Amino acid sequence: MYYVTFLYLGILSYFSTVKKKDIDFKLVAIPFVLIAFLRFGMGIDYFSYNKIYDSFNPSLSVIQNLNRSTNIEFIFRLLNIVFVKLRVPYHIFSSLFTLLITYFVFKLVNEKSDNRIMSIFIFYGLLYFYWNLSALRQGLVLTVMIYVFMSDRYDNVEKFIITILMIFVHKSAIIVPFFYFLSQLFNWNKKYFLLLLLLAPLSRVGNLFDLEALMVNIPIINKATKYLEYNSISYFSLPALLRLFFIIILIFHYDRILFYRKDLKKILNFSLITLIFYFYLPTSMLIGTRTTIFGYYLLIILIPTIINLYDYQYITKLLSYLFFTIVITVLFINEFDKQARRSGYNESIHKLNMETIFSKNYNHFSNGYAFDYNVQIINDTLVNKELETKINSDSFDTISSITDSNDYFSVYFPSHELYGVINTDGKIVLEPQFEERVTIIGPYLELINDESFLSDYTYYHILNLNTPVPFGEVKKYFIPYNIDERKGKLISRYDAETKIKNMDFLEIYGELPVIEYEWFQYLDSNYSVIRLATTNTSYYILLKDDEVLVPKLYKNINLLNENNIIRAHYFGNTDFINEEGEIVWYEN
Repeated sequence: MYYVTFLYLGILSYFSTVKKKDIDFKLVAIPFVLIAFLRFGMGIDYFSYNKIYDSFNPSLSVIQNLNRSTNIEFIFRLLNIVFVKLRVPYHIFSSLFTLLITYFVFKLVNEKSDNRIMSIFIFYGLLYFYWNLSALRQGLVLTVMIYVFMSDRYDNVEKFIITILMIFVHKSAIIVPFFYFLSQLFNWNKKYFLLLLLLAPLSRVGNLFDLEALMVNIPIINKATKYLEYNSISYFSLPALLRLFFIIILIFHYDRILFYRKDLKKILNFSLITLIFYFYLPTSMLIGTRTTIFGYYLLIILIPTIINLYDYQYITKLLSYLFFTIVITVLFINEFDKQARRSGYNESIHKLNMETIFSKNYNHFSNGYAFDYNVQIINDTLVNKELETKINSDSFDTISSITDSNDYFSVYFPSHELYGVINTDGKIVLEPQFEERVTIIGPYLELINDESFLSDYTYYHILNLNTPVPFGEVKKYFIPYNIDERKGKLISRYDAETKIKNMDFLEIYGELPVIEYEWFQYLDSNYSVIRLATTNTSYYILLKDDEVLVPKLYKNINLLNENNIIRAHYFGNTDFINEEGEIVWYEN
């Protein structure tokens, strides 16, 4: 899909640039629409944005949802919430968002480019995979802000208002006015830009002031301090050399570009200032790239103009086209490979072209967020169908007697939307009848909420809810330590990774993106758990006597009472497990 699109755009650009054929601009849009709706997993942040989207609850109000994921900018959160409330799947939301970004790219190209087809070809090879398919928030800010500030349609008041709005999509919007102001500050020429580039190494001589200390108290900007890392941008890194290459190309053609297209002065100056500024940033490569990408982006307008400067002979035009096509091809291969690796794709990079929404192969990605979804899908397939039928039934068979060999706990009955009571064998003791989960001590239920737990006659026997019993009868069933205390009584063990290698059931989850293994033993118990830490979360495996009790990955595991009833959780689901390893009930 991605290779075919590159070849398709390359062929169209050849005919439009070298053969000077008039090609319908709409033909160029077709593959972008297909990719937006067909892709699956492509984009470093594809699954993390999926996680953000799923963090909002359609059943909650807009205000309640806005209080979630508060580290995400307000307008982006609001857009997510609107689509979630409309029950729109994440993939559709992501596709529409990607197309909105692409729309502004096409809009700028349509208004400013000498060769629209070539511009889109360059855009696809240089920018599309990261700034359209991955970084959705900054991708939208990038395209909207560049269009607004480089277009002649908007006055300063409108630019200011749009900037404020875009800040609430991604904070990087504030960068564009700064560089735009510099580009308009005085009458730039290529000598000034060359001098600015040559002076850049002097910024590395020493830190004249503590930039981090200066920024930390400035609202919005202070979020960038976590990226500060002095002298971390190497002049000989690929991103630096690439920017240097394009800076030299632009400076060399500076006068000729403005002679040919005076209206591009604003775009040319803005692009050069931001590209050169990359070498002045005493920060990490990440913030350097995100800060200067705005000028890099404008190469999709400037390169076709440079190619057209060699239009005086067929051979010169062909050679200039071939030169930039080779550059774009190399960058496309690098970008595609980088996206595949950073997405955690486990299969052949070429197979990524065939990954679509129709297959949803989560296990092909070792990305931590993708693995979360894969665990959820696998765990859902492991549900016992007979138990599922029992839990969702409208009528129930209850037992008429109880024994000391069992313990009891309150569980939710989804068909009645009420709570009932079951025993450790999974048999129903009390049909659903309680509005809330009830506290159970031995065979007694607390039906009157008394926080002290000491008053007489607040407890009732499970089989006789009409007569309260004295507290003395209940007291003998109290556990000597509560759940939280037991959770804290853990001791570390060794060889967790070795133990994991012998667990065949893990194969159903695919490749594990685990960065750390830990083994913990419950004190005074034959239960233990192995923790598998990924880049963004942890999973647990439950063991008894050092053998896997339930062949399943969980997000959290709690011992519940003295008979070792276990509650194991994953993504809003809870399994109730007895000491034989049987899942006797589940809630979701």
